[in-house]
Parts: sequence; C-alpha cells; structure tokens
Amino acid sequence: MTLKRNCKKNKKSDRASNGERLLWKLVVFNHHVQEDLYTLKNTFPEDYQQMEQQLESAPTKNIPGKLIQTKLNTRIWEYKLSKDNRVLFFLNFKQQQVIVEYAGQHLNKRRTDQLIRKISKKLQTVMVNSQSLPV
Repeated sequence: MTLKRNCKKNKKSDRASNGERLLWKLVVFNHHVQEDLYTLKNTFPEDYQQMEQQLESAPTKNIPGKLIQTKLNTRIWEYKLSKDNRVLFFLNFKQQQVIVEYAGQHLNKRRTDQLIRKISKKLQTVMVNSQSLPV
C-alpha cells in the first residue's frame, strides 16, 4: 500500500501523460505523510493526478486558486487539492525534489501558520541531509 513512482531515466518515464517534461521528483518527508497522500490519491484520483503532473513539471508556477506560495515569507508552497484538502511542500533545488511535508484537511489560519513555521525549521535540516522517501 505504498506509493512509488517509476523514476527510470528513459523517454517514457520522464514525460507526463500530457507530454510535458518531468524535471522534479515528488517525495514525501515521512511515512505518515505518505499514508495521507495515499488517502488523498484514493479519494480524489483525478485531482491528485493533476497535482502530481503539475508538481513534477513546474512546481513554482502559480496557478490562481490551486498553487500558491505561503505568505509567511517562507519557501513553503501550498497546493489546494480540493475544497477542504491541502498539500504543503517545499523544494530542494539541488536535488530537484518536491518534498511533501503535509497532506490532509485544510487547517484554520492559526494552525496553518504554526505548521508552516514548523516546516520552515525542518527545511534547513533537510537541505543539509535529505532523508526523504519516494512517493
């Protein structure tokens, strides 16, 4: 029941189904996030596939109403998967990774801000020694 991504470097696997070139690898920070992503994938399969393609091809391209950078002057991004579900992630530019830190229900503003601050602290640690898991 784990999510795994075929990351072989051939012409078929480094292109999305819509023909866009995949430049980024989608990974999760820990097993809890992996389980949450798996739940979201089963609940919203079409939205999840669209999110996955977006994050693997152009994770920093703003999509109004879907993909935004958080407002606390951090490097944390938020993808709105559905009305009530969000995915928070940050980017490891050195290894071309989209690291998902939170996947689940949309939190209120105070709890979201706390979570973003917590992720920001982890961000510095992850950049030093990346221990992320493939999705």
